[in-house]
Order: sequence, then C-alpha cells, then structure tokens
Amino acid sequence: MPVVPFLAILSVIGIKNIAEWTGKKSDLVRRASLIGIFAVTIIFIAFNFLYLKNYFNEIGHVRYILNQETRDEFLSRNVGSYPAMKYINENLPGNVKIFLMFLGRRGYYIDRPYYHQRSFGMNTINNMVKASADKQHFRAYLQSLDCTLILMRTELVNKYLHDNFPEKTIFRFLDIMKEYWKPVYESNRYALMEITQASSHP
Repeated sequence: MPVVPFLAILSVIGIKNIAEWTGKKSDLVRRASLIGIFAVTIIFIAFNFLYLKNYFNEIGHVRYILNQETRDEFLSRNVGSYPAMKYINENLPGNVKIFLMFLGRRGYYIDRPYYHQRSFGMNTINNMVKASADKQHFRAYLQSLDCTLILMRTELVNKYLHDNFPEKTIFRFLDIMKEYWKPVYESNRYALMEITQASSHP
C-alpha cells in the first residue's frame, strides 16, 4: 500500500510526458493521442468505480448504517475470525493468554490478553514440528510459549504444513498435537485450541 501514492504520481508524470510529446506532432496525431489518453484514463477510472461498487455491495455497509443489523452481525459477516473472538470475550476468563497464529496480527476485537509474532506464527509452527520428534521436547516447547490458548486460521496452518514438511512429519506432528491441544471452538476456518496440562503426560 505505501507504494500506491508514488505509482499515482508516476502515472500522472507519464501522462504529462505523453501529452507534451504529442504537442510536437501534427494536429491529427496530437488529437488522436489526446483522445487515446483520455479514453484510457476514463477506462481505468471506471474500473476503480466498479471495484468500489462491488466492494460496498459485498461488505454491505448500508444495512449496518440503517440499523438493519447489529454490530456483531456485521462483523461476523465480514470478519472471518470475529465469531471466535466473540466466543473468547463471552466465555473465557480474564486470566487467559492467547497466541494468534496466521491471523495477520489482527487481534483488536479480543478483550483478553493476546500476542503474536512478526512471522505470523510460522516460527512457532516450525519449532513445534521439530520438537514433535520427542514428547518431552514438545511439551517443554509448548510451556515456553507462555500462553493458554492458540487462535489459528486452520486453512493457512494446514497449507503451511503441507508446503514445508513431508507427510510423515506432518502426521507425527498432528498425532502428538492431539495429546496436548484441546479444541475449544471452531468457526469459519478459525479454531481456538487450548494447551492442556501436558506435564502430566509421560
């Protein structure tokens, strides 16, 4: 996104340079070039308006503005992770600590302590998979995370696993994970997993 303003400036400079170049040509070439520039500009502007129209239709702001739906209904319809976050706010005690995995570091709807990583959780997944070769190491790594629950986007977690590890390693990780993670809530491809008291396991 930060590059967009600079691209807009370069586009205007490009149009200006073309217009100046056509000024040195014959009237016919100049008129045809100006018409072409004007037509292309209008087409691209039209694409932007079409995008905005589709965006507003998809998001459906009007229903919320007109009080035809509640804030929770609006957010649940547009933010895939919101139902899970609402569950956290309404059902979990205040002393929980949640780690966000593959949520793009967006936890601002959570009213409980949470944290995330710059890597969006990829470092944690890597370390978990490596530690899953030994139960004691896996248990120790889970405890080192200093969290009680993990809120994850399951489709991205699964994709990352299959893109980076062989099937045998994935099955080993998923198998040991079942012993130390307890599913608490799942909706819209988002899952809330509780880290169990693994220290009791042999």
